[in-house]
Amino acid sequence: MKKSLWIAFILIVCQTIFAQDSTFLKLAKQNTFQFEIAGDKMQGSGADFLLKEYAQSQFVILGEYHDSPQISKFTKSTIYSLDSLGFGTMALEVGKHGLEYLLDYVYQTDSLKSAKGISSFHKEFGYYDVDDYRFPALPFFDHKEDAAFLDALLDRKWNIIGLDQEYVDGMVPLMHALYNNMDSLTQLGWAKHHGTLVDSIKSYQLQTLNSGFQYFKTLTEDKNYIAFMEVASGFEKNVAIIQDIEKSIDIYTLARPRGLYYTAFSTRLKHFKENLRREWKKINFDLHSDKMLLKFGSLHGAKGTSAYDCQDMGSTLSEMADFNGTQSLHLFITSRFYEEDGELTDYALDKKSPFRDLVALGDKDKWTVIDLRVFRERGLFYPMAYNMSKEIKQLIISYDLMLVPPMDYEGKKL
Repeated sequence: MKKSLWIAFILIVCQTIFAQDSTFLKLAKQNTFQFEIAGDKMQGSGADFLLKEYAQSQFVILGEYHDSPQISKFTKSTIYSLDSLGFGTMALEVGKHGLEYLLDYVYQTDSLKSAKGISSFHKEFGYYDVDDYRFPALPFFDHKEDAAFLDALLDRKWNIIGLDQEYVDGMVPLMHALYNNMDSLTQLGWAKHHGTLVDSIKSYQLQTLNSGFQYFKTLTEDKNYIAFMEVASGFEKNVAIIQDIEKSIDIYTLARPRGLYYTAFSTRLKHFKENLRREWKKINFDLHSDKMLLKFGSLHGAKGTSAYDCQDMGSTLSEMADFNGTQSLHLFITSRFYEEDGELTDYALDKKSPFRDLVALGDKDKWTVIDLRVFRERGLFYPMAYNMSKEIKQLIISYDLMLVPPMDYEGKKL
């Protein structure tokens, strides 16, 4: 008798959980919209939904997975849409000075499109391993789709700002920037030293491919590096570059070899915000009324406290929008279909993924946007209407929308 009652109890509980999950999925489907991008313009019910949200927002945060040609296509389309709504600034997860040097380099190539300048930039400053894999001198500008959204920014004369530390593989162009800021007489006297230092850095970069090599320790103990930086620091334009190089080296070495990962991460976030303050002041950004698009990794785009117990960029902009009485819109971008070397992967089949039920709403040929905010009312407070994992709960707290691109692919490098 007791056994039969226990079985009946289990069945009731299982049915209850199943009903909650069914309610969750039903609500998800009711708040899922799709669109296509044709000629850089979004079309469809999902486009109408997004444009309405864009119009109500002061900050739009794209929490991406990196190196996605599809996301760069979406970024370009979003730039066109936001431009008509008064946006004029974009922040990126790259070093401030590395980005400025890239933009100057693109301008100096006198190319009509950024792709030519970016391609030349990587050929001159990137390096390759034994398998001919290229390590770029600036991350996230590797493909023609990346160059296309940069062109959209330049064409519309947006402010483009980098907020991150200077990139580990971007030291060579920074040495060129320091050298170019010297007067002609100093350049003449230090040309050989500069060339030798660049060759040394390239050698150190290749040695990083060998386990155990301490790149920054070797670089900062290089007598030529020490002497060059001392001379370069005598020129006003170089002061901020050198300060940020030193901060970046500190962030990297806090993590490795010192193993202070939390300190490294929190220091990096402070650097984000310091750069944001500095760049906003430089462009006279009115933090009460001006609007900004931000494209960062999804970890940094979340509202509230991050997985690493820090207030990241998404959290800062969310609080600022609340203070201003405006809105920040946070998009969590994740993939369903991915094609590489002719093989198609469907991440909705990944049983280890906590988001697979939502990812499964994605389409191979269309963009899919899911409104996550609808789950907060009955998913975070009792009585709860549906069962959610802790990962899903964290997702709906941290992000407003989930965006699933159509089939993504490995882009061709410029």
